[in-house]
Amino acid sequence: MQVTVHSSDFFLSEALRSQSEERVRAAMSCYESLVQQIVMWQSGTNGPRKRCHLRVTLTRSPDVVVEHAEASLNLAIDRATDRVKTILISKIDCREVLQGHDSPPALFRQSDTSDLAGS
Repeated sequence: MQVTVHSSDFFLSEALRSQSEERVRAAMSCYESLVQQIVMWQSGTNGPRKRCHLRVTLTRSPDVVVEHAEASLNLAIDRATDRVKTILISKIDCREVLQGHDSPPALFRQSDTSDLAGS
């Protein structure tokens, strides 16, 4: 999984680039087999909101693009990667259904469906 980090409105030191890359790699490590490349754009370091824009190139699906803004850059990175993971989980679950698995998608396993039975 290749991770590339860019900044649009500030100098990106090697330390910040490395820290950002490691943060994304750690967050996405479970999905490494699905992800070919992640390109991150960071912006807004001089303003009240820091932005993290992620473009995730997948092996067999369309790209996933998310952007998140927070008060801190690390929090923006964390929230953006959380959103990507949520999207990847839904893609994986759709693949399970499309491939004809008898079991329900991972988000609706038996422990989760007990609440639906009473509805």
